[in-house]
Amino acid sequence: MDDYLNQSNRNMSFSFNAVAQFLFILLVAKFFKSFGIYICYDLLKQIHIVQLLFFCLLIASLVYFVLQRPLASSNSSSSSNKTLSRYQYLKIVKYSVIQTFIKLLWLFGLTQCGPFRTTLIYEQSEFVILCALKAIFLSQSNPTRSRGVILLLTGTLILLAFDYDDIRAKV
Repeated sequence: MDDYLNQSNRNMSFSFNAVAQFLFILLVAKFFKSFGIYICYDLLKQIHIVQLLFFCLLIASLVYFVLQRPLASSNSSSSSNKTLSRYQYLKIVKYSVIQTFIKLLWLFGLTQCGPFRTTLIYEQSEFVILCALKAIFLSQSNPTRSRGVILLLTGTLILLAFDYDDIRAKV
């Protein structure tokens, strides 16, 4: 282990102490994200999906509105306060509608899967999914990537296959 640390210190210009702070911040952020998913799951038992999504987006938009001040006068001397064109407003509306639909599907998946599975599936990076699709469809992968794709697919299938449904409760 010491050889690895010595070799990495010679090749890299940063130290572990500098990275440790960011690692700690990352772990705290991931903890709060998972905690928020569990709170959201408990709220979904009492509140309808659309109402929860509306209130979350309303609070977020109010915070953004206060921080960004989009209606500030453009007469100031700085050039950063320019007004948006009609085309840009249409792109913003289209993006917002698509993001709202994705969040609605995500909340519906949270009600169906539960918080643990949602956290496991939601934390997959887009880059990991794209690499897996590239390895499957383009066949331009090395053995390591192929093993990773097989393990990713196996893990996802296990999450889907071991779904606990109490048949007696439904009957």
